[in-house]
Amino acid sequence: MLPVLRALTAASFACLLLGATAAFWFHARAEAASPGATATAPGDGGSSAAVVLPERRYLPASKSFGGAGLDPNGGLGGLGSRGSPSDGGGAGEGIGGLGRPARTDAAVALAEPVVMGSLDQGLVRTVIHRNRNPVRYCYEQELAQAPELEGKVVVKFVITREGTVDSPKVTESTVGRSALEDCIVSRVKGWRFPKPAGGGVVVVTYPFVFRREEQ
Repeated sequence: MLPVLRALTAASFACLLLGATAAFWFHARAEAASPGATATAPGDGGSSAAVVLPERRYLPASKSFGGAGLDPNGGLGGLGSRGSPSDGGGAGEGIGGLGRPARTDAAVALAEPVVMGSLDQGLVRTVIHRNRNPVRYCYEQELAQAPELEGKVVVKFVITREGTVDSPKVTESTVGRSALEDCIVSRVKGWRFPKPAGGGVVVVTYPFVFRREEQ
């Protein structure tokens, strides 16, 4: 019984080996064949059967595009040329699109205040310069609506005995925008200064000079 089992096992192994060899040979012939050609595969009893290989299909040239190019100035280019059927894609070169826009900053120039009263001019200047950002914000708001806006606004105000601001008003203006002038006055009204010496009041006149700075 044992010799019979050994013989059957050997025969089965030989059949499997023969089948794998035939499959490998057929696959190699199929890969080497051109699209739409036929290949033959061994059939039963040593005969050959014709097999029609599937035809390869390529993406049409009109459906293949290259990537977007980059403009040296920071802009995004357009799409590249259409690719050919052989490679399925085009080159990634594009024509530059929108460049980087110039940025405009709002600037408030430093100036010297005119001080009348018993309070050091340096102290008044320090407080004003420290509070320039809220005033610059007023300018930025108007500059967004009028990109060419520049000019000077002179504000006169009184520093009380307690160091608060009283009666701020615009005495001169070249900007021609009441919204900017009103915004500046409202900001100045909230400032706090050191108390004047001797308990008196101080009158201050200060010119705010606004200009655009392109980056």
